[in-house]
Amino acid sequence: MDKKLVLYKEKVGKFLESLGFEKSTINRYMIDYEDDMRKFVGASRDGFIATPEIMGRMLLRQEWEKYIESIS
Repeated sequence: MDKKLVLYKEKVGKFLESLGFEKSTINRYMIDYEDDMRKFVGASRDGFIATPEIMGRMLLRQEWEKYIESIS
């Protein structure tokens, strides 16, 4: 795996951990959203750079949307 991606995932994981998420949940997010993170590592998209904090929030939003869909 790309070193940049590994470091990025560690930073995203630390951010999610600081919000109180358990390691098992964070590890699942890392697996489920690896492709999304790979797209943002070291690259800007339309001038937008996803910091680990922004990516962490994006992952949480996607998880929330999945949850809402599952109960509707």
